[in-house]
Amino acid sequence: MLKVMLRDSPQLLALCSEGSVFVDELTVPMVGSVDLAGVGPKGDITLVECKLGSNPEIRRSIIGQIFAYAAGFWKMTYEDFDRLFSARLKSVSLAEAVRRGLSESDAGDWQSEQFRLNVGDNLAAGRFTLVIAVDRITDELKRIVPYVNTHTVSEVRFLALEIGYVKDADVEIIWPVTYGQESAEAKQPAQRRTWAVNAYFEKLREGGEAVEQFVHAIADFSQQQGAVLEAGSGLDPSLNARFQFGGQPKAVWSSYFQSTGASFDLNFEYIADIVPHQALQECREILCSIDGVGQRYAKLRPDFRSRPSLPISPVLIQPGAAEAVTRALSALLTASSG
Repeated sequence: MLKVMLRDSPQLLALCSEGSVFVDELTVPMVGSVDLAGVGPKGDITLVECKLGSNPEIRRSIIGQIFAYAAGFWKMTYEDFDRLFSARLKSVSLAEAVRRGLSESDAGDWQSEQFRLNVGDNLAAGRFTLVIAVDRITDELKRIVPYVNTHTVSEVRFLALEIGYVKDADVEIIWPVTYGQESAEAKQPAQRRTWAVNAYFEKLREGGEAVEQFVHAIADFSQQQGAVLEAGSGLDPSLNARFQFGGQPKAVWSSYFQSTGASFDLNFEYIADIVPHQALQECREILCSIDGVGQRYAKLRPDFRSRPSLPISPVLIQPGAAEAVTRALSALLTASSG
């Protein structure tokens, strides 16, 4: 009952953004399934585990359980996270579900590209709000919550939610009480940095000469075709190439430099509604001619509303890889201008 109540009334959750989309029983690979998971319009992620006060797990094991779920999502790619959410949303993508929940005025200002970047950034950093929801809280849990907030990193906010419920005939009374909100709000989140293009390329040097050469080759080709390069914002540096597609500036590809190395994303999902399906298929086939891409592009959705990430090293530094990428981009550009 707690789970259904919160899924249908997420406004009961403190620190949860208005317009958040929630699903129940979201699979956490190699861990299990979390009772509730929600994502807000700005990409903030909330995980909720529900327990009855009579359940002995409320004492200690539930604490480890909610952190196990968070660890399971930590460093997950946006594509994998979206696939899990979509399975619970009857094949609707996460971004589309959030967009549908926005008011007409908010939807006009909302940017799906930035939403995806924010979700990916939060997954990479393990930036979550964790909530334990109970019908009756224990004194022990009341003490644990502020302790955890005080002694953990700023990316993790931990709350307990006690929901009282009384029903008399047709009258239902619900009263939520949140514990830990003050200590959670007192935590200062890590500052998102807005990167400059030259700062991205300086950071890229850490990846080695071959990685640099690949990105420079693709960036130079893109600029020759009229693209504008712009750096992203987040904890890690990123670079986007925006082309004019259908009169709209679209980030057709992005590159990220994280602790695991540099990656390259062909952003199919941003242009799936603009570029003919045949051209998208041709682009995919060209890229799959590069050894190692086919396995990763097995995750690419048939409707192209995804963007599997490719590691630049070792996949895209192979001989001929940069030429294949430019051919793939040419196929998209030709189709969009036809």
